[in-house]
Formats: sequence, C-alpha cells, structure tokens
Amino acid sequence: MKATNAAQPPAGQAGLATMRAAFAALAGICYPAMLLFRGNMRVRQRRAWAGYLWLVLPGVAITIAFSLLRHGSLFVVGPMALPYPLFALSGVFLWQCFTDGLTGPLQALNRERYFLSVNAAPHGAILLAGVLESLLALGVRMALLLAAMLAFQVAASSFWLLIPFAALIIFLFGLGCGMLVAPVGQFYDDVGALIGIASGFGLFLVPAIYPIPATSLLAWNPLVAVVDAAHAWMVGAPAPQLPVLAVALAVALLPLGWLAVTLARPHIAARAG
Repeated sequence: MKATNAAQPPAGQAGLATMRAAFAALAGICYPAMLLFRGNMRVRQRRAWAGYLWLVLPGVAITIAFSLLRHGSLFVVGPMALPYPLFALSGVFLWQCFTDGLTGPLQALNRERYFLSVNAAPHGAILLAGVLESLLALGVRMALLLAAMLAFQVAASSFWLLIPFAALIIFLFGLGCGMLVAPVGQFYDDVGALIGIASGFGLFLVPAIYPIPATSLLAWNPLVAVVDAAHAWMVGAPAPQLPVLAVALAVALLPLGWLAVTLARPHIAARAG
C-alpha cells in the first residue's frame, strides 16, 4: 500500500506554525543583539578617529554644497519659511534615516554571511544590532538638527517634539523595504549595488534639497508627506498633510520583511556554506 500523509499537518497549518515561530523568535534576540551592538560600537570607535562625526558629516557636506550652489545662483529655490541651510540639513538627515533602514539589513547580513553559515546563531540578533546602530545615528542627527535650529534662532514650539517621530517613520519604512530585499541581496551582489545607486538618486525624489509642489508627480511619493510634515513642525506649523500612508506602509512592511528574512535564512546559509 502507498504511504499516506495523514500524520502531516495541512499546508495552511504548517504555514501558520512557521509564521508563529518566526515572530516568537523575536523574544530571544534582544540580549545577544545588545552584546553585538556594544561590540560594533567599540570596533567603530577603534577604527575611526572621527567616531560619531561620520554619522553627520555626509549630511553636513551635502547641505554646504547645495547652500553654496544656491548662494551663487547656480541652484534656484524660491522663498521658504525655513532658512535654506536648515531646510536642506533636515531633509538630508531625514533621507539618511530612510537609507539607513533600507541598506542596514543587507549590510548586516553580508558582514556576517560566513558566520551565519557555520553557526546556529540567531540571525535576528544581527539585524536588531544593526537597527540599534541606526537608531543611535538617528538620535545623533536629531540632536545636531536641534542645535542647528537653535543656532538659526527658529522660534521654539511644541511641534518640535514631533520631528523625531517623522524621522522614525521614515526609518521604519526603509527598514521594512530593506528586510524585503535583503534575502535577494544575499543571493545576488548586484542588489546591494543597485540599492546604493537608488539611495543616492532618491534624495532628489523627496523635498530634501528643494520643495516639491503638491501638483508634481513626485508628490505621490509617501515619504514626501513625512518630510513636508517635519519641515512644517520645525517652524511651529501643523503638517500640511499627515503622513498616514507612510505609517500604514511601515506597519505593513515590517512584519512582511521579518518573515521574508526568517524564511530565507536556511537557503542563505546553505548557499553560503
């Protein structure tokens, strides 16, 4: 007689069990992630004399470059509520939050590719350690932005408390996208190169260095509403449009991205080995 599969659970139940196991694993990665985060911070401090300055130097350099271009009339931007250097600095910092989330998962997995192939270590701890590094970078950039706002004598407002919220939304949106593409990037190195190119080009698709009119096709980008909201909050005004779509996408992409990375891990480890 032919063997039956009566003892095996239905495919739907097996899929649900796999999803539960993927999210249940989150509880056990916090402590090892903190250890990895501390180790990564010590390594960074030993290898870079500038330390945390590298978290803000690229954004400051871009801001100075476009401010000089605008001052020399080589780059024309109309009047705005914020001083242009502050407008550009905040926009670039917010975009860097997105690129940190987008590139972070793939970079973290690539750094530990061989280690993950020979050890049963929780790969989620490596991802979470990278997330903690990105959140630290976000905090440093927000602190510098606050100092710049005070230096430009922008009137303080309770809306300032919402600016880190905008940065967090952008980061989580990028993180969800980054976890979705990270498994593919583990198989094809071209993905990492393409992400790098897209990250540089994407700076011009959000109101980071110039405002984007509401009638432009670029205004359909969900990140535009987040950056515009942050710029409005900086001058103490309500957001012209609440970033509801960006929040919804971030909430939807995060669990999907984590599930994709978890399910792809055995295949990535087998290929690396």
